[in-house]
Order: sequence, then C-alpha cells, then structure tokens
Amino acid sequence: TMHGRVDYLLNETNTLGFMVNYDPGHETNRDLRTGSPLDVAMDTDYNSLTLLLSWQSQLGDNTFTDLRFASNRADFLRLPLVCCELPDYWFNNSRRITRGFLEDEDNGRKEVAASVTQYIDSFLGVAHDLKIGGDYNDSWSTWIAGYTGLGGLWTYQYGGGFYGYGYIYDIGLEGQLVLTSGYV
Repeated sequence: TMHGRVDYLLNETNTLGFMVNYDPGHETNRDLRTGSPLDVAMDTDYNSLTLLLSWQSQLGDNTFTDLRFASNRADFLRLPLVCCELPDYWFNNSRRITRGFLEDEDNGRKEVAASVTQYIDSFLGVAHDLKIGGDYNDSWSTWIAGYTGLGGLWTYQYGGGFYGYGYIYDIGLEGQLVLTSGYV
C-alpha cells in the first residue's frame, strides 16, 4: 500500500493539495481445499488507485472558494490456475466434472466539484454562511464472469442412488451513471 498527501501553501490565500492512495493485492491457490486437485484453485489480483487534486482560495475576509478533482479506479481479477478442460475428480464421495472459473470486475469514478462560500456575520441576529456550488460525477462498473469450460456437473451418491446437478454460466454486466448537480 502506498499513501501520500501534499498540501502546498502558494501564498497567504491559496493552497494546493494532492493525495494519492494505491492499494494492490494478490492471492494464489485461493479456494484450494484438502483433497481437491490444483485444477480448482484460482489466482486473485485486486488493485485500487485514488487521486485527489484540490485548490482552496480566500477571496476576501469572509469569502472562500474550493475546487476539487477526485478519481478512483479499482479492479478485481480472478483466474483459474489451470484453464479450460479439466479432469474429473472425487470429493466427499461426489464426482466433480468441473471447469475453471474466471471473474473480472472493474470500477471507476471521476468527480469535479466547485463551490464559493460567503460567511455572513450578524444577519438577522445570527451568523450564516451562503454556499453556491456544483459537481459532476461519472461512475462506471463492468463485471464479467464465466466457466472456461462452459459449465460444471456434480454427481452425488445418497441412499443407494446417484443424483446430479449441472449448470452453464457465462455473464457480463456493465453500468454507468453520469450526474451533474448544483446547489445553493
């Protein structure tokens, strides 16, 4: 993990800021159980990167501005150690005809926000602040998952009989949200 932040005072009324956070990860042989072959294990990688840029300024004794850009990117990737057609194996008296599973998820977000704040003393007998601003958000996500052999089949022996369960699994989802707003 890497994290850093710098705030730089340009002068008495202006400050620039920068922040970065990077968080990588890796796991191997995930989901490997005692008695199961290496064919069912997976490698998993996940990363996230977050950035923030900011500028704060004092325009007058009671007037301030704030401009920010933020970005986040994250991904999750899970791949089978052994791909594609895998041999049958037995686990807890169950015959497993299985295939490698893969999963890939990516997410991102970008945001820009700006505001002006005016502090007002003794208005109607109390202190107030008036803030005007707006922001823009663009967020998205994708997810793909599937079995590299297009499915799996399990057979179970119970009470003198055999029972089977099978499936085919392959999916992809994608979404995006873009939002612009203002406030007073």
